Amino acid sequence: MSKYSKTKSDLNVLIIGLDRDVIRDTENPTFLRHRAYADEVLSLSFIVYTPKDTKGENHSAIIDGNFSVFPTNSTNKLTYFFDTLKIGKEIVREKEIDIVVTQDPLATGLCGYLLKRKFGIVWVSHVHGDYIDNPHWLRESPKNRLLNIFGKYLMKRADGLRVVSRLISNKLKSTKYGLNPNAVIHATPSVELDKYPEAKYRKVELKERLGFADKKVILFVGRIEREKEIPLLLEAVRTLKDDIPFVHLIVVGRGSLLDEMKGIAGHLKLDDHVTFTGYLPMETLINYYRLADVFVLVSYYEGTAKVLKEAAMAELPLISTSVSGSDEIVIDGKSGFLIPIGDGNALCEKLKLLLTDDEMAEKMGNAAKKHVIDTFDFKKNVKDIVGSWVKIYNLKKN
Repeated sequence: MSKYSKTKSDLNVLIIGLDRDVIRDTENPTFLRHRAYADEVLSLSFIVYTPKDTKGENHSAIIDGNFSVFPTNSTNKLTYFFDTLKIGKEIVREKEIDIVVTQDPLATGLCGYLLKRKFGIVWVSHVHGDYIDNPHWLRESPKNRLLNIFGKYLMKRADGLRVVSRLISNKLKSTKYGLNPNAVIHATPSVELDKYPEAKYRKVELKERLGFADKKVILFVGRIEREKEIPLLLEAVRTLKDDIPFVHLIVVGRGSLLDEMKGIAGHLKLDDHVTFTGYLPMETLINYYRLADVFVLVSYYEGTAKVLKEAAMAELPLISTSVSGSDEIVIDGKSGFLIPIGDGNALCEKLKLLLTDDEMAEKMGNAAKKHVIDTFDFKKNVKDIVGSWVKIYNLKKN
């Protein structure tokens, strides 16, 4: 081993991310995942975008052994950038950081790039979604076309990329992007699978307790944003309710389009068939996975959706559009169905099949859980992700 090489236990890591729930909920999956990363390295510091609370007060840092979470307590998203740089510089100096890892090659990536330039540390950018050069993402907003140029500029200046699906890996390793293919590493996100025991045995009880008795429940979990294509799901429910009057869609999550989606549901006269719960903490969300009958994700693009793994652990049959990472989780025709992006007819057909054929739904749900357990071991995934940082660090240093 070169004198410049490091192992996992030698690394002091700084991560820059955007999941504000980390500072609010230490049972949040993102917190637990990063706590597990910290167990693999010498130290891990996590700067997370955090707006001041409703009273304008600051959130406190969380220190848990060698794992530290630092809120930015930003006035707005613009000041977040400067707040992150300020906190990041202090951490790099104090903890002798070896490597900075950013959630993306965009806003957090710029912070990572500037810290790399100032201190000469290694910068790894995660790529959690298939958005670069994705036509659906580019059509969403003129801003995205500018971000696409910016993201490609920064990716070339990163020391390496950790990507979340084979599709993204193959795409970014193409000569089109001019990246070192050895420094583009596929490591799937980790999910704590043991949080989902004995899912089906509480279904009837949970439906009664939470107000969905005698309903056939379709579950969606995710951000309420344009790429999730929730209107397609709402249109499917409108079509299905004539043949399956007890169908009910539960939409879990928050986002900038929540009120708009509620308005569409009202316009479609679905008030008795759709429930928007907003954000749910994990201990509550688990019960919604357990009471559902089928899980649906009809995104225009993804990275690799952790919610598909979570739903599989609750023994739910899965329906997903054919986007990045979905084919690694959903075995088409065995654990669920993959459908073309934007295909409302296919969505209705597969939903009707699973909502009216209990034997098929149960068989697919069992297969979904088995596949996820066999393929996505939490500890292995954590080691793979940290291992990607080590590999990129050593590639850069040697």
